[in-house]
Amino acid sequence: MTNAQAGCYDAGSGTTRWWGGASWTEQVQPAAAPSPGLGGVIDRIQAGASAGGQPRPAPAGMSYVVLQVVLK
Repeated sequence: MTNAQAGCYDAGSGTTRWWGGASWTEQVQPAAAPSPGLGGVIDRIQAGASAGGQPRPAPAGMSYVVLQVVLK
């Protein structure tokens, strides 16, 4: 179904969840405490940007349609 490699991915709620390569597991890791100051803001922005390209779990019985628009 997907070609995403096994690993921890952002679950969309600030936590990370393990993708086993074929399905999501129940292994989750809570979000780390945010760093203070400008460095922390930059880290959160970068994490949010990179998480957009990662698979996220859908609620039971649901599926997602992903649309991507490129503006020039």
